[in-house]
Amino acid sequence: MKSPTWAALLFAAFSLGCGADDLIFVSTGEGADTVSVTPDELSIEVGDTVTVLAVPVNALGQPVPVTVGWSSSAPTVASVTSDGLVTGVAAGQATIFAIADSVAADVTVTVSAGAPPPPPPVPAGR
Repeated sequence: MKSPTWAALLFAAFSLGCGADDLIFVSTGEGADTVSVTPDELSIEVGDTVTVLAVPVNALGQPVPVTVGWSSSAPTVASVTSDGLVTGVAAGQATIFAIADSVAADVTVTVSAGAPPPPPPVPAGR
């Protein structure tokens, strides 16, 4: 947890006679400092689904086990589940956001209508 670590650092700093202006914050590498997503761009057709992978990384460059939240800027174009499964809903463009701790990364999704279905077969003899 971040809170006990920061609380201990603040207590130690003030115990040593440091004022608020003297504090230097150092990352302990416990939380997510960045989030990387794969792929970073996506082109799909209406009805297609693709999983986007998000990896939260701490200040030390190590993956951290924190919850990733997902959202779409345009859910009527591309929706996203809590597991990062993106579905093309309608033609257009949307941005999918992966959020861990207070940092985010995004994926631009372009959804196309796709090819129209083939015409029905013409009955023989016509």
